[in-house]
Amino acid sequence: MNADIGFPINPFELKLEITQACNLRCSFCYLGDAELWRDNRHLPDDEVLRWIDRDVENRIPAVRFTGGEATIHPGIRLFCNYAYLQNRRIILNTNAMADASLYDEPGRLCGGVSE
Repeated sequence: MNADIGFPINPFELKLEITQACNLRCSFCYLGDAELWRDNRHLPDDEVLRWIDRDVENRIPAVRFTGGEATIHPGIRLFCNYAYLQNRRIILNTNAMADASLYDEPGRLCGGVSE
């Protein structure tokens, strides 16, 4: 897509903040100590799937799941699988503090886990 600014704009990824929940309280976190990161509000599954569809429609090659802590969202496996089936590159922002089994399938879909 071309913009009026004189050069093409081609986004590389869609960043989806799918939850406001986090299981840590890091002093260095860019989100700070705001109360909103302490609750368990999640973006509804159907809304996340619609955003992935928009990602496909706009030919954005990747989707990044983040939050809070993305792995806290109960639908994270569904989202990773759906994005994978839509031929999207998957980026999962995580603090890696969830049960190790959670990372097996998304890790496979993401092409491995970077440490």
